[in-house]
Amino acid sequence: MVHNQIGQRKLIRAEKIVDKRTLASKLSQELSYVDTNANFDFDDYMQEVRAYFDGELPGQIDEDIDEVFQNVVSKDIANAVEHTLADIMPAFSSNRLITFKPEGPEDIAKASAETVLVNNIVLEQSDGLTSFTESIKDALMYRRGVMMVSVVETIVPKYEEINEVLFEELVAEGKDIISINETLVDEIEEEELEQYLGQTVSAWTREYDTLKQLNIKSIPIDEFKVNSDHESIDLDSARLVARDYRVMASDIVQLGYDQDMVRGLPDYSDAGDSFVQGYENLTTADESTRAIRLVTAYYRIDYDGDGIAELRHILAAGNDSALEILENKPVDDQPFVLGVPLIDQHRSYGISLADKLQDVQIIKSKLLRQILSANERAIRGRVGLVEGMVNKDDYLDSAFGGVVRMSAPGGIVPLPADAFPQSAYELLGYEDKIRRESGGSAIDKASQENMPIGQESSAHGVERMMSAMEQLNSYIASNILHTLIKKVFCKTHYILRQFWDTPVSAEDGQTWVVGTPTEWPARQRVSTTVGLTRGERAQYVGLLTQLIQEALQLQEKGSLLVTDETVYKLIQQRSMYTTLPGTSDAYISPQSPEYAQMSQQRQQAAEQDKQMQMQQMQQQNDTLMALEETRAHARVQAQQIKAQSDILTNERTNNTKLEADLRQLELDYQKLNLKLVELNAEYDKEPVPDAA
Repeated sequence: MVHNQIGQRKLIRAEKIVDKRTLASKLSQELSYVDTNANFDFDDYMQEVRAYFDGELPGQIDEDIDEVFQNVVSKDIANAVEHTLADIMPAFSSNRLITFKPEGPEDIAKASAETVLVNNIVLEQSDGLTSFTESIKDALMYRRGVMMVSVVETIVPKYEEINEVLFEELVAEGKDIISINETLVDEIEEEELEQYLGQTVSAWTREYDTLKQLNIKSIPIDEFKVNSDHESIDLDSARLVARDYRVMASDIVQLGYDQDMVRGLPDYSDAGDSFVQGYENLTTADESTRAIRLVTAYYRIDYDGDGIAELRHILAAGNDSALEILENKPVDDQPFVLGVPLIDQHRSYGISLADKLQDVQIIKSKLLRQILSANERAIRGRVGLVEGMVNKDDYLDSAFGGVVRMSAPGGIVPLPADAFPQSAYELLGYEDKIRRESGGSAIDKASQENMPIGQESSAHGVERMMSAMEQLNSYIASNILHTLIKKVFCKTHYILRQFWDTPVSAEDGQTWVVGTPTEWPARQRVSTTVGLTRGERAQYVGLLTQLIQEALQLQEKGSLLVTDETVYKLIQQRSMYTTLPGTSDAYISPQSPEYAQMSQQRQQAAEQDKQMQMQQMQQQNDTLMALEETRAHARVQAQQIKAQSDILTNERTNNTKLEADLRQLELDYQKLNLKLVELNAEYDKEPVPDAA
């Protein structure tokens, strides 16, 4: 029974498939609903905001204002938009805006690689930061910014010049020949081509390549369409989202569509008054650059008649009454992302800075005009002229040093000037306060950053005041991050996973990451560290710097609590909070081959140092042993020398004593001889008696 019902349902679905004409009619009707059923006209709103932004509005307000000051405008909306943009964009300048979260321990490496690749593709290969800037500025001015993520395949011609080749070889190779010997093939009759047989010719040939590109671009607000009753900034559930814009005929041909069919499409200026305003004179000298209306729509419609509306991608061209369906296929997702600065609940748009500051610009413009006019009157001054007593022409002549002829003194009487109330200046200050509270805090924040600070207490006061000013800008940045940027990255991951089957690569510091997107798993869980105010980022940088220093100190002490990987992660996290580009690439990842090579070299050097130290220690030990042996031998020799010295000393002592005794004996002998001489002398003095 169930199978029979399924079979009958299939037959019903086959009979109720929507034909092209009906589909084109329904799409045209839906597009018209976007404009006619909306609670306000986006085109008129954008024109008005642009006039306020450019300083063209408000126009003349008071008739009593001097004509020269009627065009003076306080550009609060323009200043708020530009200052806010300058304040929050550094938060998105990191080279890793989004991090894909792993689903488990085994998924960490894959999630990290996909994070590197997607960030590189969005921010560098696709110049996503420029597109983000355009969309964020649209959001600040016009309530919403729109981006589109898609893969587009286009046909691109490639030309080649071939010289000195046989004509038969060109024909045999099936070359698409454009010209032969500088003569266009289209200008040569078929029978005339035979004259080139057997000859070497110079020719231009053409072949076509299919170029697949990932497009991440900002969409002009006036080209974006969403069903007017959609009650969310999330476009995935919308009934209709589309881009309705103009392209060249060549662009449609490059998408692979027949050239004759494209020639039959109406000009953009003929697309209908409801679509084209101010483009009635769009003309071009060449058919290939003719402007044509193109609609890229993602439309929920019951196409197969089963009562369930499915999402379909429809590419159509032409005017409202006869759209030509170029492509119609079911899809799982739509490529548009909408971001807002301030969320307006249950709306497909947000609240812009223009909405918050329009009244401020009107009031301040009026006050400025009044102040300037009053000051002008005060400078000129008003006087009374007594009729018949003053030559009016002389007075009205403003030449410096000029003479005014009067028939009597007192002919010119000064009149008291009306003092401009001080409360007007106070009102200007009050309006600046309203501007700051309503969305123009970036202007005052910039002036406070440039204010000189004399004392530490003043610095803390300014820091607290700037932190309060940053709250609104931080809220705006957070809204843009969650409504626009995160979704663009998720859409990019999805599009790559669906349509990109060739390897992609990106540099991550000193390593290269390679992956094939079609092999990636589906991911929706992401995290980010951007969207913080400058003060918050500075605090985080300071705390992380302290942690890095602490980790390095622990490493120096030989602690096992930290490794090089720990320090590297802290440094990478700190670089995410800074606004300096390239800081994350300044350090070598511990996971990189270069780090492994350097680590191996360091280990080898350490081993060599260890061996050298051991050799040095061995040499020192050998030297010490040799010294000890020498010392022992020296001690023995010293003892021997001492013994010999003692013997010699004893002998010398004995010899010295003998010598002393001998000398004494000699001295005594000499004394005795002297005594003998003296005795002999005395004896000689005495007479010697004669012998008897």
